[in-house]
Amino acid sequence: MTVMPARHSLLWLSAAGWADARRQVPALHHAQVDRWGSSDWPLIVRRQEADCPAGTLCAGLALPPDPVTATKHRLPLRVAGTTVTRVQTPVALSLVGEVVPAHWRPSLDRLQSDALACGLSLQVFGSAALQAITGLPYLRATSDLDVLVQPATPAQLDDALALLVRYSAVLPLDGEIVFPSGDAVSWKEWRNAAQQSVQSRVLVKRTDGVALVRMDVLLATLVHAMSPSCPR
Repeated sequence: MTVMPARHSLLWLSAAGWADARRQVPALHHAQVDRWGSSDWPLIVRRQEADCPAGTLCAGLALPPDPVTATKHRLPLRVAGTTVTRVQTPVALSLVGEVVPAHWRPSLDRLQSDALACGLSLQVFGSAALQAITGLPYLRATSDLDVLVQPATPAQLDDALALLVRYSAVLPLDGEIVFPSGDAVSWKEWRNAAQQSVQSRVLVKRTDGVALVRMDVLLATLVHAMSPSCPR
C-alpha cells in the first residue's frame, strides 16, 4: 500500500492479516479477533506510531462496552500493508439512522438534509459507526455522535460550524473538521478558538502525530471559490 489511509478509515484484512492480528492480542481476546475476521468486519485506522515499521499500518479493533462494567477494550494492532484487501472512507451519516436511539432520528434526518443542501457530506466514527458496521451494542445513554466534516472552502467551513452548533442543541454531537491537508481539529475547539483570533493555535491530529497549528495556516489550505448557497 503506497498511500497512507486517513485516520478513521475502514481497513479490511486478508486471512493472513487476521492470523497476524490474532497473534498480537492477549489470549482472552482471540475469540473477538476471530469473530471480526470471520464476519469480514473492518479495523479502524489510527494514528501512525513513530516506531511503526515501513509498510505497516497502525489500526485498532474497538470492542463493545462490557454489559456489566461498561469497560471499553481497544485492541491496538499493526498490520502489514500487503495483508490489507480494502480501504474505505468512514461511515456516512446517512447509514447510522437505523442504529441510533429513536429520539435522535428526526434531528439526525434534518441534519443530514441541511448538510446536503450546503453541499456537505458528513461522516461518522466512534460508537454509532461501529454499531452500524457490526450490529453490536456500542451505543449507550452517554454516547456522543462523532461526526467528520471535510469543508473545501471557507464558506463551507462556516456553514458546517453553523450546522454543528445548531444541532448540538438536540444531538450529542462531537467530532472533527478535516482540512484538505488531512489535518483534523475538534470542531468544538475550532469554534471556541475562532471567537478569539485566527492566529490562535489549535490542536491538529494527523496520520503521523499531533501538532499545534495556527488557524490562519489551516484556513489557507481551503479553496477560495464559490460554494452552494446554504439555507439558514
